[in-house]
Amino acid sequence: MDRFLQKKQFQRSMMYVADANAALVEQLWACPDELVDAGNKLVEKQCVRTTVRFSCEDEIFVVKRHRERSWRHFAKRFFSNSRAENCWSDTWYLIANGYPTPRPIAFCENRMGPFRGNSWYAYEYISGTTFKDAATGNRNQRQLRDYVNKLVEIWALHRNLQINLTDGHPANFIVDATGKMWVIDLDKLQYLNSRTDVDDVLRRSFESTIRGVIGDRFVVEYALSQLESRFTDIARVAA
Repeated sequence: MDRFLQKKQFQRSMMYVADANAALVEQLWACPDELVDAGNKLVEKQCVRTTVRFSCEDEIFVVKRHRERSWRHFAKRFFSNSRAENCWSDTWYLIANGYPTPRPIAFCENRMGPFRGNSWYAYEYISGTTFKDAATGNRNQRQLRDYVNKLVEIWALHRNLQINLTDGHPANFIVDATGKMWVIDLDKLQYLNSRTDVDDVLRRSFESTIRGVIGDRFVVEYALSQLESRFTDIARVAA
């Protein structure tokens, strides 16, 4: 079982795993912006969120920086968890339930007493090929169906856990060297309530992800039929 440690001051707070790289923890605590600015930039969305990859003592990590866009957003975060803390808690919950997503390392947030500001989230780097790169233009039917079946199992977990990836972009799925598929972006994870038609929401998000890279209508039809069959199995077991 993972053990967590904490650093806390009036203007900054941090939670991290006990076996985290010591140099990473120190950099994230002392100068998180410098750490992000020195990394190999992977994603930047209008300066709201910057994602970087970097090496520290021969280990590779990913760090996401979440900046509040305005005083209105900053004030809203005063009274709720930071984006980084949400990523941290959501990810540990999913991992405990068998979800294939990278292990968190730490999250750090600026504070003003109990109030939150900008935040940073660090997690292990997964080396591999994105589903987008692996499937785009791929005519290997067997391989495409293998990717589809892996995605179906991920969506089966979504149904069991009553969650949805509102950002199911094909680049957010990584296939590693062993063939395992990982989900690397949970920033927009959505918890579905009892009033939601969960199957319909998940069907639409699944189809959006598939159609984002696969143009072969026969593979798409296969994918949708496999998802429907899997959902039927889950419903039968639940009954």
